[in-house]
Amino acid sequence: MRTSLLGKFQLLALIFIANNSYAANTIKEHHKESGLSCDDCHISKPFESVETVQCLTCHELPERKTDYHHKPDKHDSPHYGPSLDCENCHFEHEDSVNFCNDCHEFDFKTP
Repeated sequence: MRTSLLGKFQLLALIFIANNSYAANTIKEHHKESGLSCDDCHISKPFESVETVQCLTCHELPERKTDYHHKPDKHDSPHYGPSLDCENCHFEHEDSVNFCNDCHEFDFKTP
């Protein structure tokens, strides 16, 4: 029984490590082309979440636009204003999502 439990624990640990290794190797193409590596964003510890303030070392906050072709400004929510963290929509190691579409149906792609 003990060997079986130990084996299951080792298998789970291996899956966890493999999953994190895969995520670490899936950097978005525009970041690869810029020559970025994991250490450029994960400055505190590997595999730790990156805060928006770190994104802003390279990216600027989006400017408020007056015309989104008669659609709402994606970066100025009527519910939250412009204060949502980037990571609500933009992900480095996964597909980005349209956070607004959790409740609404907007037709715009999130890079």
